[in-house]
Amino acid sequence: MPSARNVVRIDPVTRELVLEGGESLRPRSLVLATGVTGRRLEIGGTAPGSLSPLRTERQSLTAIVTLIRPMTSPASSPSFS
Repeated sequence: MPSARNVVRIDPVTRELVLEGGESLRPRSLVLATGVTGRRLEIGGTAPGSLSPLRTERQSLTAIVTLIRPMTSPASSPSFS
């Protein structure tokens, strides 16, 4: 597996990536991930710290299941059999 190297230039015309040291690559596709810094949002009417950022699909699904579970009971759950 190739090691991580920094891209110093992207040529949109030739679709080449120029790496540190001058080597160039022409990938078939490219994902440009510049990074992220999470920040807490304050929404009126909520207690401070009561909102949590969801950064992964698993965190999102867990939050949805946690929110839905109290609203359903065996009597009101649909049967798929």
